[in-house]
Amino acid sequence: NALIDAVIDAGQCNFFDAYATPLPVIMIATMLGMDGDRDLFKKWSDDIADGYLAPMDNTRRLEVLHSAKDFIEDLLPRIEDRRANPTDDLLSALVNSTIDEEVEATFGEMAGPRHLTDAELLCAVSQLLPAGNHTTTNLMANLLIDLIEHPEAMAELRANPDLIPAAIDESLRKDSPLRATYRVCTRDAEVSGSKIPAGSLVPVMWGGAGHDPDVFPDPQRFDIHRENVKKHIAFGHGPHVCVGMPLARAVSRISCEVLLERMDNIRYADGFTPTRAAQ
Repeated sequence: NALIDAVIDAGQCNFFDAYATPLPVIMIATMLGMDGDRDLFKKWSDDIADGYLAPMDNTRRLEVLHSAKDFIEDLLPRIEDRRANPTDDLLSALVNSTIDEEVEATFGEMAGPRHLTDAELLCAVSQLLPAGNHTTTNLMANLLIDLIEHPEAMAELRANPDLIPAAIDESLRKDSPLRATYRVCTRDAEVSGSKIPAGSLVPVMWGGAGHDPDVFPDPQRFDIHRENVKKHIAFGHGPHVCVGMPLARAVSRISCEVLLERMDNIRYADGFTPTRAAQ
């Protein structure tokens, strides 16, 4: 609501910058209990994501390293404070949770419960930032493009907000926010006649799977009533399904509900050509 309040009187905005980008950052920062400069929080998130995924020259690599250093220096004191003064946020829950761990010991006993180390906490939070940030932003932006280009669907969602989850799934199928991830083939294999040598880097095309005409007839069509829409694998599949899936669904649903409730006649500005977002 605050993000909408900031732009509604102007009558137009860059939706990606004004709504889709800051909302997931605000959500994640609030969940973690990390107050402070959210623009800086967003920069750290973007840079860390590039560190995981993007080809970089040395200049960009140095920028990413500086962001990672600044992020660590901001997070470590928060971790220490949560140990001494637990609070009701996700960071405190991570800091004060315990895990059981089997270790090779002299007598083969089970190690007792232990807390996560600083290194483990830094790794967990640094992965949470880009994972919960960019993909949800892309989902929200792509969904709005689909609704603007299919005004009859937008009208249905206004009349019946219970259809919003189905619209989100259809947008995920049609325009997956994460187009591909990569795996290393551990042994020689053959798939549909194609030989894959051990050690090969294999892209898993989640976005392409949503356009398989044998599974989704007329896959280019945006249809919020598609009966088998939940068969999409935009969040992955099986034991490696995205752990943030319920959160992404909730944030996207609530953001769409509020947007359609607060704003009417949503359309492109004159001369604007949209670009779908993906990683």
